[in-house]
Amino acid sequence: MDQLILQDEWFQLRKVIESFCITNGLSDSAFGVLVLKDPSFVKRLNSGRFPQRRTQKKIREFIMKYEQ
Repeated sequence: MDQLILQDEWFQLRKVIESFCITNGLSDSAFGVLVLKDPSFVKRLNSGRFPQRRTQKKIREFIMKYEQ
């Protein structure tokens, strides 16, 4: 069950980032640089890497602030 929850969180995070990038005209690498100073973050996320909770929080906080 825990693995299933993690996969769902991972999938949702990917979709949130994808939607944000499309809406705001950002490339994956631009998003990674803006949010985490890591141009490869989205590429690694899309290849299956699951980010730590604090990284997820940072991403969500950035998106919320950006959209205000």
